[in-house]
Amino acid sequence: MYGSEKMSQAYNTNMPRPYRMSRPILLAIAIIIFLGYASHSAWQQSAQPDLRTTPKIDLPTIPKTTRLHTEGRILDPFESLDESTAGLVEDIPASSTQQVAEPTPSSQSTNTNSLALHDETLGAAGEGTLYSKIGKVTMLYYNKPTKDSFWYEKALSSQREHNLRFGYKQFVLRTEIVPEFFSKQAFILSIMLQELAKPTAERLEWLFWHDVDLVLVNAQIPLELFVPPPEFSHIHHIVASDLNGLNAGVFFLRVHPWSLRYLSAIISYQDFHPDKWLRYQEQTAMEWLVQEWEQWGRNTTHVPQRWFNAYHNYGTDDSVPAEWEWKNGYHEPGDMLVHLPGSGDSRPDLIREWMDRVQNEPKKWVLALADTSYEKNVTEFWRKDAKKEREVQDTYWRRWHLLIELGSHEDDLRREAVKKAEQEAEEQDLSDEMRQEKIKELKEKYKKLKIKHLRDAERVKMKEEGLLEDNDDNGETKHENNDS
Repeated sequence: MYGSEKMSQAYNTNMPRPYRMSRPILLAIAIIIFLGYASHSAWQQSAQPDLRTTPKIDLPTIPKTTRLHTEGRILDPFESLDESTAGLVEDIPASSTQQVAEPTPSSQSTNTNSLALHDETLGAAGEGTLYSKIGKVTMLYYNKPTKDSFWYEKALSSQREHNLRFGYKQFVLRTEIVPEFFSKQAFILSIMLQELAKPTAERLEWLFWHDVDLVLVNAQIPLELFVPPPEFSHIHHIVASDLNGLNAGVFFLRVHPWSLRYLSAIISYQDFHPDKWLRYQEQTAMEWLVQEWEQWGRNTTHVPQRWFNAYHNYGTDDSVPAEWEWKNGYHEPGDMLVHLPGSGDSRPDLIREWMDRVQNEPKKWVLALADTSYEKNVTEFWRKDAKKEREVQDTYWRRWHLLIELGSHEDDLRREAVKKAEQEAEEQDLSDEMRQEKIKELKEKYKKLKIKHLRDAERVKMKEEGLLEDNDDNGETKHENNDS
């Protein structure tokens, strides 16, 4: 009772009125989930784990006839499919098209493991019962097993070596809690409540959320490396942005009452902001919230994307001013993981490709921490860049809006000009070589114009914000000279 009153006081003191209204509902949901854990947990911790025994990887969502057993053994998570196993995967019905994380129509669905409080097949054996103070959280559920879901399970199993090495508990949600992707925040909230109910010394200190569409490439990199030093104790949320803004596929949350309020605000965002369009559902809700500086932004830090959210290299747009450094953080050898958002139907193939890379070229991709630039970059970030969080975010969003508005307009003009030039080339019966050369010159012209117009527009915006004097043209002149 005392704990409940104390939590209630914290909510009443810190939460704005709209978010307080949702508290009773959210707490009721959390209590139901917590009771569900007690009766459906898939994990029982042994007192003395046998370190000589490899943890069994059981794929509960794949029928026994298609489980990944070969001659009585279970495949290593980094083992490629060869002729001996490919046939087993072919047994999965190809006509089944359900996607990962689709709503499960019935609580009796055979693929559901209820809420896996701690997945022992992926959890830490560690040294005895010694676990890290960081826990991993993810979700993977679907209506029927498919070839795609098979590779998602393989991607999830790539976490195993990392968990074993550093003692990370792996929490896996195997069934939907609330509609759409808000199950992510609901699941994290339920774990956060359980941890805060424990004595301080027994709690996890951080939760590391990761989507299932990623491959843990380099198991030599500890998550502890990325949490803020003591002087940044006010930072409770660590995220990485891509070119579309905040990416909710991988992030850290401190086990702290602030995180309870933040998760509650995300889940209830649509109810209290029906006028806001959530382009990427809960990810966009997170993005809107962290732009509210006093309430959420000041406790959030955006870190370099490659730290723990590196992408597969899809190429870089060079029609943006070079000094903006407007590019995704693409994976380089030694990076901890590769994330594959937006890859659509090619995602299972990319998962397989990356797991093959790790298996076939470990010396290239799996580097010791000391052989990477992590320690230097992380130290420099917290020493310098982290102190400029608000300035960096203001700059990011100024440029993002310019690209969405002005940049899109410039791209439309270029496409219209190219289309007109192609028609003229056809009318003039130009050769393919002459036509291609003409189009190339035209694209280059419009690219330079776009870069110039973006720089001009940013200069105007900065003057409006009082960040640039009217006579301060040195930077622009220098860039124009370089471009010419």
